Amino acid sequence: MVGRFRERRQARMREASMQAAEEMTTSDPKDRILEVAERLFAEKGLEAVSLRAVTAEAGVNIAAVNYYFGSKAALLQAMTQRFFLSVNREQLRRLEELETKTSTPSVQDLLVAYAFPIFDVFDSPRGREWVQALMMIRSAAFSGAVSSVMEGEGGTEVTSRYYEALRRTLPHLSPDELWWRFERTHGLLMANQGRRTVNTSQDESKGKTRRDERAWLISFLVGALQASATEIAM
Repeated sequence: MVGRFRERRQARMREASMQAAEEMTTSDPKDRILEVAERLFAEKGLEAVSLRAVTAEAGVNIAAVNYYFGSKAALLQAMTQRFFLSVNREQLRRLEELETKTSTPSVQDLLVAYAFPIFDVFDSPRGREWVQALMMIRSAAFSGAVSSVMEGEGGTEVTSRYYEALRRTLPHLSPDELWWRFERTHGLLMANQGRRTVNTSQDESKGKTRRDERAWLISFLVGALQASATEIAM
């Protein structure tokens, strides 16, 4: 009886292993590398995971990482851009919804449309893992990842579309000053959500909720974006 049970269990394990191997060989190698890297970096941190460990887990040759990415830093950037593709799509969807109602949405409406997809992804379990992985590296890596969101696949279109919408809404600002404010708005959103994700328990123990912090941050950024043009001579 025990022997038959063990045989059936081993057969199920072999079947599951074969199915996993089949799925691995039919998926795109680049996507496999990104999926494995995201999981391993979140579990162990970037510096504790070698490229060989990633390729071994993904079932590809080490040359594949060099072919698709070139370096661990480039792999991290690609992983970040892939992670934020869903954010970019939702940001565009919200902007298009606003622009069907008016050609000049308010600064607050534009910021809510831009920021809330970022809020939502950082508050998700996957988002928390991503932030923890980056925080285990160093601040420079986090800064590079933040920049890649605006410059990578999907991010460029989002950035240009929101910038043009802000230009129509804030004609009193020069293009250069508006761009500077928009970049800093994005950076502060990302940095605040990263800090919030790491310190959630501390913030909640002080009575701050996610809803509070979202409202305060949007209010602060609206004021910063729509302030009068700078006239200080330096």
